[in-house]
Amino acid sequence: MIDIIYKPFLAEHKSPIGAVVEGEEILIKVLVNKNFNIWNFQLTMFTDEKQYFNFPMTISNTIENYNCYTTTFTMNKWGIYWYFFEFDDCYGHHFISKNDDYEGFLSNTINTFQLSIYKKKHYKANYNGKIIYQIMVDRFNNGGVDYVRDDVVMHQNWNETPNYLPVNGEILNNDFFGGDLRGIIQKLDYLKSLNVGIIYLNPIFKAYSNHKYDTGDYMEIDPMFGTLLDFETLCFEAKRRGIKIILDGVFNHTGSNSKYFNRENEYPTLGAYQSKDSPYYKWYKFKKHPNSYECWWDFLTLPALNHNNKEVIDFITGENGVVATWLKNGASGFRLDVVDELSNSFLEKLVKRAKQINPDSLIIGEVWEDASNKIAYSSRRSYFNGEQLDSVMNYPLRTAIIQFIQSNNSKMLANTMRTLVNNYPKHILDNLMNILGTHDTVRLLTSFSNIDYNYLTRKEQAEYEMPKDRYFIARQKLKMATALLYTLPGLPTIYYGDEAGLQGFKDPFCRKPMPWDNMDNHIYEWYKLLGQIRQDEVFADGEYHEILADDGLFVFSRSKNESQVIVIINNNKFDCHYNVVDALDLIENVKVSGNIEIVKQGIKILKLIKA
Repeated sequence: MIDIIYKPFLAEHKSPIGAVVEGEEILIKVLVNKNFNIWNFQLTMFTDEKQYFNFPMTISNTIENYNCYTTTFTMNKWGIYWYFFEFDDCYGHHFISKNDDYEGFLSNTINTFQLSIYKKKHYKANYNGKIIYQIMVDRFNNGGVDYVRDDVVMHQNWNETPNYLPVNGEILNNDFFGGDLRGIIQKLDYLKSLNVGIIYLNPIFKAYSNHKYDTGDYMEIDPMFGTLLDFETLCFEAKRRGIKIILDGVFNHTGSNSKYFNRENEYPTLGAYQSKDSPYYKWYKFKKHPNSYECWWDFLTLPALNHNNKEVIDFITGENGVVATWLKNGASGFRLDVVDELSNSFLEKLVKRAKQINPDSLIIGEVWEDASNKIAYSSRRSYFNGEQLDSVMNYPLRTAIIQFIQSNNSKMLANTMRTLVNNYPKHILDNLMNILGTHDTVRLLTSFSNIDYNYLTRKEQAEYEMPKDRYFIARQKLKMATALLYTLPGLPTIYYGDEAGLQGFKDPFCRKPMPWDNMDNHIYEWYKLLGQIRQDEVFADGEYHEILADDGLFVFSRSKNESQVIVIINNNKFDCHYNVVDALDLIENVKVSGNIEIVKQGIKILKLIKA
């Protein structure tokens, strides 16, 4: 018999589950073995600043062999709080701490639980249930824009491998395939076939590189991608199909080859690098002008902006600034690149402006860790305080899903979900940008190749393609991973080409062009099916409940109102069974009941049928 039971990710132990709005009553219940003769039972809570709060807990009732210790309280100031339980008995003073499974256990040391409190008046974008599709414009589809710069290398074959070898010791990122905004417009019906509701575009503003993270001019569409009219047409045509456009906001740094910095002297403006008399000189942080300046990760081609400068703040967040301009031109939000580099005050100004233009604009942050308690540059971030982000890229879930599929690590996946459910506000949880692949990661299919690219030369990485037997194994693993992606809380995100079976290791091999003439239709049809299943209301904002996570099995339910769907992933080399009364198999579209078989490496998504 377990002496202590406390699971804050369940309503039986903590209500409300997850982050709580300031001033809302919180109920905490801990079950303790009835044989314990204890006194002075209390919940102890503290802040980062070591402000302490104590809440006495008393026995409210008994459940089988347990006394139920209960307390209710409110926290009237938003922030992150840490808590544990403590009590005395005849043997001394004891603690109830958090274990690795995010459950309470009797301990001699303190390992705290997290309680997140957010502001009563808070922004709340509602994109529940939508599917995101990420596009690198140059690599998606050529729609006929014929503008080509003199300083770029144009691939003559759409299916060539991106350039990966350095030139004079430097990776130039100046090779292009010719994808453009008109090409996306041409493929909107294709995206609609996948039930896509949001298109996230990697940077589209004028810049030197193919990836465009080195912004040259925030107010101009890159001519190789098209014109302002092309962008407005894309937004209009997407809206007609129920699709919103989200832009990549790269506001931490510009390119050295920009109208603001102008190190390469390609713009007619007087740039900060060229002269201290430049109107942009104070936009940057020079250590010694002109060659020593702060930049992103020491890349001299990416000088960092000075977010303490009022002109920079106004230029990006002002009434007619960058954010306002592109929202007025048709965008519905931004994914903020390296948001950890942006100060709280700058971020809040940016979000406030976006919400003034469009209260339902979606602001997503690039955060690779648990964003609820992130510390960046020795400072606790406040992403979910109610005035900052609507969502973040869910890298912790990506890691957990891939680890589960690769190595049967059910516990890691379960504990990741427990942490997200406990730490995040529910409206954030439902709008998380859930990813399995991006422009910064190994392709989803390739991640199941069982090949460690670190042991391959760049040439071997460029030429690698899975043999057929390995490919079919990886394809089934992809299906299990994406079944989880589409059914767990949050917004499933397709990185262009993953639905076509595109392979590739990390940058630039994960940035190959969309293989329109060589798509794996089996994978494409699977994504289409998941897109249809995703329309069930339970996947929009239904409650998540873990049922089983052990021995390569992961089973959970999503429920809303009277609807309930059970998802079963059997990541084993043997079949297993699960008992249901009556259900509709949403994959096979047949009614099932009784002891259902789930084949090895099999997937079941079962919608329960009410009597």
